[in-house]
Amino acid sequence: MKRKFIPEEQPMEPQITSMCDILTTLLLFFIATATDEVNQQTATLELPPAPEAQEPGEEQGKIVLNIDVAGAVIFDTNSVPMEEVTPIIEKRRIAWDDRGSGKPYRVIIRADKDTKYEKVKELMQASAAAGVLDVIFAAAEAK
Repeated sequence: MKRKFIPEEQPMEPQITSMCDILTTLLLFFIATATDEVNQQTATLELPPAPEAQEPGEEQGKIVLNIDVAGAVIFDTNSVPMEEVTPIIEKRRIAWDDRGSGKPYRVIIRADKDTKYEKVKELMQASAAAGVLDVIFAAAEAK
């Protein structure tokens, strides 16, 4: 049986297709894991100080909604009209309930310290209309 050899005029090239696939997968993984934290912290808000604030547990489903000074609700880096907030919360709550964890879904409100109370109240009412009664407020660490 004769063996076929590669002629010398054709240099061998490394196969990088699988390496590109792995790098692309890693890139997508890191983008997906970093996006959630970035979305929660994108609004530039000055949170009110709270001397006895506590960290919420991370083992629970949650949605973080930001309200700026003008009263605009910011979710996932986009300004959302108040009438669209209830369906967004309800959709996520239903998805959380379908997982069957048995723990209630939570809404975290990050409001600027100068935001009018009426806007915060509207957001709390939207949460209640979506079936979420566990609402907490984000606050800055008191200095």
